[in-house]
Amino acid sequence: MTNISDNKNLQNLINDANALAQISNILSAFNIDLDINIKELSRSTKAIATIADKFNSIFSSYGWIATEDMSIPMMEQAITIFSREGIEKAENFLCKSFDDDYFSLHSPRMQAIWVWKDTPRPRLLNLAYNDHKQGRYYASIPVVLAQIDGLCYDTNEKSFFDKKSSLIIKNTVAAHETGLQRLSKKISKGNGEIKTRTDPLSFPYRHGILHGRELAYDNELVSTKCFFMLFALRPWALKCQQVEFNRQAGYDYEEIPGFKAGDLLVEKVKALLKD
Repeated sequence: MTNISDNKNLQNLINDANALAQISNILSAFNIDLDINIKELSRSTKAIATIADKFNSIFSSYGWIATEDMSIPMMEQAITIFSREGIEKAENFLCKSFDDDYFSLHSPRMQAIWVWKDTPRPRLLNLAYNDHKQGRYYASIPVVLAQIDGLCYDTNEKSFFDKKSSLIIKNTVAAHETGLQRLSKKISKGNGEIKTRTDPLSFPYRHGILHGRELAYDNELVSTKCFFMLFALRPWALKCQQVEFNRQAGYDYEEIPGFKAGDLLVEKVKALLKD
């Protein structure tokens, strides 16, 4: 298994940051300062390449994964809390991080996904978030699970909950083998024995929830994890749509193993090329 830190794109960023640091040192000898914080840039770049692996090693089995869009300080804080106070406190911190500011930042970013934009999905997501804020988790969870499924179908012609879904893309963070694919396997597997349960859930097991076998799924933790999973699909969907665009446009592209563009994505790309 590879590490996220082996990502060639991240390694290139680290090399570029190191090169800038050397240039900055040379210029400083002539009393010339670059108008950027080289130390912070270098620290952040290296953190992306190392914190993501550590975050996934701790939290992916609980339903949280590192993504290209996730805040490094938030991941660092969650790891620190985990090491000092355990998983319950760390998950509570991640839950509390999902607030109006977080939603207002990440929800509009979904518009970059062509099969998301100009559809009713944003409206449904806003309704689900309103339910989440009001504590109506029984409503927010099924809606977000449905959007996770639909977004994957429209992008990849397979369900997020399909074991054959192509959720691994090399040189990525969210679609690393410790990321979306690991969540997909767990969320589809179920919670042990197949029987109706009334114990509170801490993980959004899709089949049990949507088939009425998990009767105490409606809590903040499960709802928050659903939103995080949906937002984690954004970098994956963007990569998939770029591959499909390049394919239809006749450009060179790097194939994603098992990827086949969904009908809606194919139509969206055709419309873009016509324009």
